[in-house]
Amino acid sequence: MNFYSRVQMYLFKAKQAAIAEYERALTENGVTRDQVKAFLDSSPKFRSPFYKPAHKYCGNNADSSRRWLRTSRRRAASAGARA
Repeated sequence: MNFYSRVQMYLFKAKQAAIAEYERALTENGVTRDQVKAFLDSSPKFRSPFYKPAHKYCGNNADSSRRWLRTSRRRAASAGARA
């Protein structure tokens, strides 16, 4: 096995680990992939490549889903307080 094959193998393993972590973050936070995508599409601040959510997970996608949940809960609480 040459060096290039080993690099490809480790990149594949890292990708699989990132996907598993993202799915775990969605499950832990009780959101769906479509909900997170809709939120990110509606908010230019969170769509920016320079935005870095608070770090809890290894991957940015998992951190973004956690941030989406916290922001949506805060918005719902403030809307309920106004009513």
